[in-house]
Amino acid sequence: SPKVAQGSTKAASKAAQAAEKAADDFKETLDWIETMIDRLEREIDKLDTIASSAYKKFSTRNKTLGDEFSKVTQEIELQQKAYEAYMNKANSMGLSADYMDKIKNGRLEIEDITDEKTNDLISEVQEWIDKAYDARDAVNELEEKLGELVKTNFDNINDEFSSQLEIIEHENKLLETQLDLIEAKGMFAGQAYYTSLMKNEEQYIEKLHDQYMDLYDAMYDALDTGKIEENSEAYYDMINEINSVSEAWAEAKKQLVDYKNEAFEMRESIFEKGMEYFSDLTDESEFLQNIL
Repeated sequence: SPKVAQGSTKAASKAAQAAEKAADDFKETLDWIETMIDRLEREIDKLDTIASSAYKKFSTRNKTLGDEFSKVTQEIELQQKAYEAYMNKANSMGLSADYMDKIKNGRLEIEDITDEKTNDLISEVQEWIDKAYDARDAVNELEEKLGELVKTNFDNINDEFSSQLEIIEHENKLLETQLDLIEAKGMFAGQAYYTSLMKNEEQYIEKLHDQYMDLYDAMYDALDTGKIEENSEAYYDMINEINSVSEAWAEAKKQLVDYKNEAFEMRESIFEKGMEYFSDLTDESEFLQNIL
C-alpha cells in the first residue's frame, strides 16, 4: 500500500542519514612521527652493520661511523620534536589537570572509574604521554650512542695501526730466529740479516710515530664533539693507549740502536776471526820454513 511504501522510504532515509553521521563521526589517529623515527632507525642500523663489520676496511668503517654520527644526531633532533608533539597532543585532549598530574607522576592512590568516556580519555592521554617519555629517554640513549661512535673511531685507528705493527714484528721475529740458529751453529750471519732488521725497525718506528699522532688527533676531535669529556673514563682509556704507543715508540728507537750495535759487533768478530786465521797461516808458514 502507499502508506507502507512511504514508511519504508522514511526508514531507509533515516538509516542512510544515520550511516552518514556515523561515517562523519569516524576518527582514527595515525602517528606518522613514529613511522619517521622507524625509518631513520633502519638507516642507522644499516650504517652500524657496516661500521662494525670485520670484513670492511678500517677506512670504510670510520667513514661510515661519521655518517652514522650524523644520522644519530638527526634522530636526537627528531626525538626532541617528537616529545614536544606528543606532549602537545596529550595536553590538547581536555583531560583535567588532576588526571594529567596522575598520569605524569602517579599517586599513592587506587581509583575506580565508572565513567567509560573518562576512562577512554585517560587511556588515550596516557598513551601519548608514554610516547613522549619514550622519546625523551631515547634522546639520552642516543647521546650515549654518539659517545660510543666517537670512541669506536679512536679504537679503529688504534686497531688498524696495531695490526700493521704486528706484521712488522712477525718479520723481525723470523729474522731474529734465523740469526739465533746461525749463531747456535757457530757461524756468522750475513750483513743482510741486520740490514733487514734495521730496515724493518725503522718502518716500525715510523708507523708508531704515525699511530701516536693520529690517536692524539682523534682524541682531541672526540673532545671537540663534546660527547667525551675530559677526565672521563673514556678519556683516560684514550690517554693510556696514547701513552702505550709513546712507550713502544721509545723502545723501538732503543731496539734500532741495539741492532746497529749487534751489526757492528758482528763485523768486528768476523774481522777478529779473519785476523786469527791469517795469524795461524803465518805461524804455520814460518814453522815450515824453519824445518826446511
